[in-house]
Amino acid sequence: MAPFVVFWLVLLLPYVLIVKKRPFDARGELTMHVDKPLLVVSVGLLALNVLLAELHLQYAGLALTLLILFLFGRRAFFNFDWALILTFALIFVDFRELSILLSESGLSFPRRGIELMLLSAGISQVISNVPATVLLLPLEPEWLSLALGVNLGGNGVIVGSLANLIAARIAGVSIRDFQKYSLPYFLLSTVATVLVLSFLRS
Repeated sequence: MAPFVVFWLVLLLPYVLIVKKRPFDARGELTMHVDKPLLVVSVGLLALNVLLAELHLQYAGLALTLLILFLFGRRAFFNFDWALILTFALIFVDFRELSILLSESGLSFPRRGIELMLLSAGISQVISNVPATVLLLPLEPEWLSLALGVNLGGNGVIVGSLANLIAARIAGVSIRDFQKYSLPYFLLSTVATVLVLSFLRS
């Protein structure tokens, strides 16, 4: 993936230089304060949740996490971005099961090449790139085409990647402003990648 990431960054630099003078509304400079005790508790909870998930005790991990945060990180507990959490929950439905249902329905999907890349990039625009990956994995796709597609799909509309939602929410950038810049770059990088792949595979 490294050569493609470098290629996308090379495309991004002149794009940013061209659009940087266009005004858009944001909150301006961000300040951040690190609550060190809460950071230590959070890292410990992360490790504990991974362990409990491996032991199929994820519900115990959830209950323990909520209890500990309520006791030792009450400010964080009550200041969660619940709307964002609910968005994650709605996006991360069981796409693997959906993929199995789709494959059993007799529908055929591209499993390699530029077609798969474009399909995964397109699906990412609707359900986000991680769920798109989960949806397409049971089809045993060519890994590079899938990886390229979902990485490209992280651009475009704001739901292309959950990281976009977080970044826009923190920076206070409107969805309209975000997509005014991200959609053209998505189209530019996708077309450029198609041309590169066509050249490499010719």
